[in-house]
Amino acid sequence: MKNSICMFLKKSTVMVAILSSLFISACDSEDAESKTESKDSQRFYIFLDYQDSYWVYPTGSVKGPFTSVRGYLIANPLPKVLDVQVNDTSVFNEYKYFPGQIIFSGYSPSSEEDDPLIRYTGPKHTVVAKTTFGEVRGEVDRPEGIPVIQVSETESLKLGEELTITWTKSKADFYYVMIFYPNVVNPGDFLFPNVVDTVVSEQTVTLPKNFFPYDGYISNITVTPINGPDGKVGSKGNLNGVGSGYLYYSGYNGYLGLRLTVGAGFPGAQNQYDFNKSEEKLNKVRNEKIMKLTKKIGSD
Repeated sequence: MKNSICMFLKKSTVMVAILSSLFISACDSEDAESKTESKDSQRFYIFLDYQDSYWVYPTGSVKGPFTSVRGYLIANPLPKVLDVQVNDTSVFNEYKYFPGQIIFSGYSPSSEEDDPLIRYTGPKHTVVAKTTFGEVRGEVDRPEGIPVIQVSETESLKLGEELTITWTKSKADFYYVMIFYPNVVNPGDFLFPNVVDTVVSEQTVTLPKNFFPYDGYISNITVTPINGPDGKVGSKGNLNGVGSGYLYYSGYNGYLGLRLTVGAGFPGAQNQYDFNKSEEKLNKVRNEKIMKLTKKIGSD
């Protein structure tokens, strides 16, 4: 009986030791995971756009190269943004807080006597973003040249026919291609200002048959050269530190204006959609498209 009790106590002691070891290991593992989560708990997307003039109300457009800034911080919980610097200049930001996300942007000058927010001093830009979690840092160059665009068809396109777009005179990591394709889904419908867009690494893209299924026309094509991660799922970010992120720099848009009829077309409706109505809105659409392609917290 005594021996049985001793054996039981010995076995119990061993089991406690094993369970304690497993518990400690699990805690260490959880600590390691929490440290990893802490490091990757903030993810930045920062978009720089090169411009050769800025708008001052009410005097109008003022010449002078500068770089505009728009960015997104994704985190849970959200930290407080302390500063965003471009080339050692603190960006005078507007911050908007949303669940799990902060949107920030730089203002244009308030008068002609003011310097642009970020004066253009050369192709390379250094960005540092600081929050209460810590800071991330990265560098990016401005893309070279303005894309000169050509298309495989210039007058008409059959429904379901492919369209090839090529461009030259530009050098960048990747290109954002946007095609304005107002169309009607059914006869008698109102004009629908559809946008077809894609991200490519080469200086050519062939849009497949299913891109143009409805009667309408192609009114404008733009190609934006962009330096930074290639905008694909799993692409490695170029902002590093306490957290990570993606830093992009857009150059001049290449632009081709045309009236390429698709199918039966849509006569008399060419001016119902103004391409140049809001460049800021188009840039926002482009940035959000790129974000969707890469958005995975802690997936570097």
